[in-house]
Parts: sequence; C-alpha cells; structure tokens
Amino acid sequence: MRDTILFCLSFTILLLGSCSKNPSEPEAVTGTITGTVTNSETNEPVTGASITTQPVTSSKITDATGSFVIAEINPGAYND
Repeated sequence: MRDTILFCLSFTILLLGSCSKNPSEPEAVTGTITGTVTNSETNEPVTGASITTQPVTSSKITDATGSFVIAEINPGAYND
C-alpha cells in the first residue's frame, strides 16, 4: 500500500511539473556569434580585441588565438 501511495504521489508531481509551463509561450530562441580577429596585413591573430554588438547587447574580448564567442544572443540584425 505504501509503495502504491508513493508511486501515485511521484506520478502526480511529475505530471504537475510537466504541466507547469504555459504552452502558449514560445521557447526562447537564442543564437551564437563566433569569429576570429586577425591583422589584415600579417594575418596574425589579434589578442585582446574588444567585440561589441551594435546595438550594444553583448561584448567579448578575443583570446590568445584571436577567437571570440558571444553565446545566447537574441535573434536580430547586428551591424559590424
């Protein structure tokens, strides 16, 4: 009997947890911008360059290889 009650309680909690989201709300969609900054004359990576989206919503600094990743950015148009 105790096992049946625990199973029912667990099932109810799982069911309520899965129904707690509002199905009419769309999932948040985000993207990622990645790139590498190099010197145009030497083609060497640029370390410590500041990358900022326009409009300003995020900013990153390039690593030792000139690479950067801006994660979880909202969809839209960004200027360079």
